[in-house]
Amino acid sequence: MNVPLESAMSKVWNEKMFKHMRQGADAASVKLAKERGPCEDARDVGMMARFSHKMAVAPTASISIICGGTSAGIEPIPANVYTHKTLSGSFTVKNQQLEKLLESKG
Repeated sequence: MNVPLESAMSKVWNEKMFKHMRQGADAASVKLAKERGPCEDARDVGMMARFSHKMAVAPTASISIICGGTSAGIEPIPANVYTHKTLSGSFTVKNQQLEKLLESKG
């Protein structure tokens, strides 16, 4: 989308995406509560919800590297090229999308 990380447009998209995810998680929780009953915490306060925790922030950058370069969740990428330091050593991480774009431009 080519939206700068700290821009006003980035904030707007961030809010839209998380609102959409929250609405989906809430709807799924209610649907499952109707099918299987609410979770204990919700039942105790008269709510119809299956899950008490729906929007956990994971994985972290470190977990994503351990899992073979999967998404780091909501953590922003710190730079287009940077050195990631771990207990196992240091290694260079490159923005693969930028690398492909630059290669396509020659």
